[in-house]
Amino acid sequence: MQKHVLFIGEDRNILERVRQICRQITPESFQCAQQPTCTDALACLADKPEASVILLNVPSVEGAGLIPLMRLYEQFPLLPIIVILAHPSPRSIKAAVSQGAFDFLPVPIDGDEFKATLQRAFCRIDLLSGYFPSASTLHHEILQLRKAVETMRLGVTISDLHGCILYTNPADAAMHGYEQDELLGQDARMFAPSELRQPMTVEQVRQWEGFARESENIRKDGSRFPVWLISAVIKDEDGKAIAIITSCEDISERKRIEEELTKHRYHLEELIKERTEELLQVNQDLQQEINERKHAEEALRESEQKYRLLFENLPDVFYRIDREGNFLLFSPSVTHFLGYSMEEALTLNARDVFVRQGQFEDFLSLVEAHGHLENFEVLLKRQDGSFEWGSAHARWYKNHDGEVVGYEGIIRDFSIRKQAELEILVAHDELQKTNRQLQELNASKDKFFSIISHDLRNQFTTLIGFTEIIESKIEVYNRERLKQVIGMLKNSAERLYALFENLLTWSRLQRGAMACQAETISLCTIVAENLKMIETHAEIKQITLKNEVLEDCVAYADYSMVDTVIRNLLSNALKFTGQKGLVLISSTTREREIEIVVSDTGCGIEKDVADLLFRIDSNYTSKGTAGEKGTGLGLILCQELVEKNSGQIWVESEVGKGSSFIFTLPRFLREDNHA
Repeated sequence: MQKHVLFIGEDRNILERVRQICRQITPESFQCAQQPTCTDALACLADKPEASVILLNVPSVEGAGLIPLMRLYEQFPLLPIIVILAHPSPRSIKAAVSQGAFDFLPVPIDGDEFKATLQRAFCRIDLLSGYFPSASTLHHEILQLRKAVETMRLGVTISDLHGCILYTNPADAAMHGYEQDELLGQDARMFAPSELRQPMTVEQVRQWEGFARESENIRKDGSRFPVWLISAVIKDEDGKAIAIITSCEDISERKRIEEELTKHRYHLEELIKERTEELLQVNQDLQQEINERKHAEEALRESEQKYRLLFENLPDVFYRIDREGNFLLFSPSVTHFLGYSMEEALTLNARDVFVRQGQFEDFLSLVEAHGHLENFEVLLKRQDGSFEWGSAHARWYKNHDGEVVGYEGIIRDFSIRKQAELEILVAHDELQKTNRQLQELNASKDKFFSIISHDLRNQFTTLIGFTEIIESKIEVYNRERLKQVIGMLKNSAERLYALFENLLTWSRLQRGAMACQAETISLCTIVAENLKMIETHAEIKQITLKNEVLEDCVAYADYSMVDTVIRNLLSNALKFTGQKGLVLISSTTREREIEIVVSDTGCGIEKDVADLLFRIDSNYTSKGTAGEKGTGLGLILCQELVEKNSGQIWVESEVGKGSSFIFTLPRFLREDNHA
């Protein structure tokens, strides 16, 4: 009779070696086939179960390496399965044998050892052939038996003596909330409550024989349910226990029915007792009892009707939910409040209604902590997608046994009050904003009048004083002295002109009459022009002017505004830098902006003073190193012009070491640029 050897694996070298040895034995007596995976092999054996021996290539026994062996042994327990191990060790050999391997072969495969192993396998097949039907017949019977087990409504589990699950049918897996493959290899005691989980002893295993009783099991989600267990011990031919088979039936419904029947029987017995006592009374007492019962029933009906009307017309929404948040009961007012019908509302979970993420968890935490909850503000979603504000009240909802099974309470509609609160807050914010604007306007007005009444008058007084000196002394002064006085007159006129120019620019900004005409400008050119304008003043104080702005440094901004900013910052730096000092202007190019730094080696600025420089309401000014006076308007004007060009300006200073005024400008056109 021809022998069929099925090799499972993808290693071509091992396959060729197996075929070579098979041909050496007796070519006409052996047929060697190959399937790449266990899944392919199972499909092949299901169609044509004529294989005599299975050769399974197992690269590793770690992780899921032995799962194919377990699946083959489960489907075909009578077929000898010889595993081919790359690096056999006592541990790996023991692991393979424990999962159903008949024998093993090391890699590389030795011909004589392979022949001997095949001979033992064929001897086993010949031995079993006298006790068992043919493989095809047996496989058909196994499939029929498996189909019967898997279609059973009862759960069936087979585990070893240590409780490790070897097989479970779909009904048992579904009953406990698991997938069928998910339970293989797990501890069967995981179904039992923690207080009943104990290691098995040999004596306890013997007690499983004929074991039948009511118990309690645990599902995957942690819930408990009553079951009826019937167990038996599977023994080998020597009578030694090798496994435990257990059938499990969910008796939750039966228990519920029994409890209901018990309750009804108790009430029935009580009712019979009461009726019996009533029949022993005299006729007048019986009639009086009947009349009183009628009155009580009428009062009960009236009370029930009153509370039903109260419940149905309750303006607030009464609700009841379980501990998972599923709604169990609603008052009819939910239709008016949230727009859901009663049927739609009962299909919802609280998380579907609570708008804010995590608010339902906060609700549960507070109720669990205190047992009740008052005035919990919630934002709820209506059926049409709009929102409503509600004030939730809650308390524990308990069953007949006093066990907390959910929560109940009312939700009061306070959207009108919440809307009023929000409107008040908005109005308050608007009022605060208006107040700040008024304060800024007052500060601007005070600053404007201060400049006009004080600084402008002082400049004119100085200018007139110099002209009077020239007029009265023109015959007395020599040419050198006259030139000196005229120079002072020129400086005064230039300061007056700069003041007028700043005032006009600032006034146009306040009136919104100055638009930002942004374009690509060369910062190096603007800096060079402004440095040239102050060269004379710098020479008088022997101050070095240094331009480190790169020639290719360009920005996207308004030319005249940037020119005004640089002119004011250079003027300030020159004013507060002493003799033989240094004024340096440099640039740094970043990905989306240009940073300009105007640094000096002057007297520096204290921290509390630096915080006031860009505030219109500070009225802070100081004199330069040569007694130069300022209006305090220049830096405020610089700030507004820089912000008009989507930039920022700030100061970094240290007393005695100088100051650095830094501002940024965009390199390219951006959506947030001012038009």
